[in-house]
Amino acid sequence: MDDFIKSLGPPYMAHVLRRLYDDFVRNIAQWYEEVGVAAPPRTHSTMVLLDREGPLGVTEVATQLCQSHPLVLTWVRQLKDLGFVETSHDPADARRTLLSLTAAGKAQLEK
Repeated sequence: MDDFIKSLGPPYMAHVLRRLYDDFVRNIAQWYEEVGVAAPPRTHSTMVLLDREGPLGVTEVATQLCQSHPLVLTWVRQLKDLGFVETSHDPADARRTLLSLTAAGKAQLEK
């Protein structure tokens, strides 16, 4: 069967690349399961950043990873649900929430 999107030519390259990326993420997720990593593939950069930089706010994480604030919030929710990230209030600014890795999150990075 012909690929309709590919048949539309170069203007639809972004669509083709997104499909390839989605396939890549699915395959990485399967490999992660095989080696015992429970964190979703797209969240690992967040975990590495928190491990290296210590507690950070969501805006700082989004800025450093060049991702949108809403996307980082989605990742943080996933990581919190898995017990890999915890939140706390910034003692210097009660409006600001800080993210940090839990012991379980650090164990995931070792895997």
